[in-house]
Amino acid sequence: MNIKRAFLTAVAVLMVPGFAMAQSTVTFDVGVEFEGLTDLQAEGLMVEATVTCNAGIPLSSSAMVGQADADRVAFSVTEFTPGTCDVTFADVPYAGWDYDGDPSCLGLTADAECTAMVVVVPVDFVVSVDWDISEDADPGVGNGAMVEIMCDGPDTYTSTTLPAGPGSTNPVMVTVTGIVPPANCTAELTNVGSAVDANDCDIDVDVGDAGGACTITATAFYEGIPTLSQYGMAIMVLLMLGVGFVGFRRFV
Repeated sequence: MNIKRAFLTAVAVLMVPGFAMAQSTVTFDVGVEFEGLTDLQAEGLMVEATVTCNAGIPLSSSAMVGQADADRVAFSVTEFTPGTCDVTFADVPYAGWDYDGDPSCLGLTADAECTAMVVVVPVDFVVSVDWDISEDADPGVGNGAMVEIMCDGPDTYTSTTLPAGPGSTNPVMVTVTGIVPPANCTAELTNVGSAVDANDCDIDVDVGDAGGACTITATAFYEGIPTLSQYGMAIMVLLMLGVGFVGFRRFV
């Protein structure tokens, strides 16, 4: 009986180190997702993730994550005694992209997942209305002008109408914020009547662009009463004489 008990005790003592070793390994499943892109579009877009621990082996390890065929990496830390690990991500190296909030996962003490979401940075669309008003134009022409801006993107559709009369500043600057590329933006000057001639804008804003901008040139001119030239007046007189002569012959 004593021999059996001693044998079981010995086996237990031998198993304890292995059991402890098995429990001392932690794994962190780390990934990056590029919002709004298919796997094919996201292929090649990668950022660097780093796991830093104050216990275990290794204390620090880095890998590139985010590519379509390697969008997640498992970081394993062995001999992990009570301690913590932090997962951090390097800056997004592509213009027009940034993290949605703080992507870090801090203070990890056990197996965990950590996913960083990378999103397109919204930009501004700026419309300049450059007024060219002739000296003989009617006073106040264009004061009620409005610029209608429409931006159609993957997740947003913005339609805005803002004042764009001559004012005291020329050109007039009108800005719409929060446009998510890629988007198509158009701008049109409205509420000006026939006395103002203006072009329209049609701009494509791509990911990585600093923003979109276009210029509308508005020309205001004098819109008087249409009159005939001297030759037109002469023809009009001859026509009136002809009508009068025919009428005279009929009634005499």
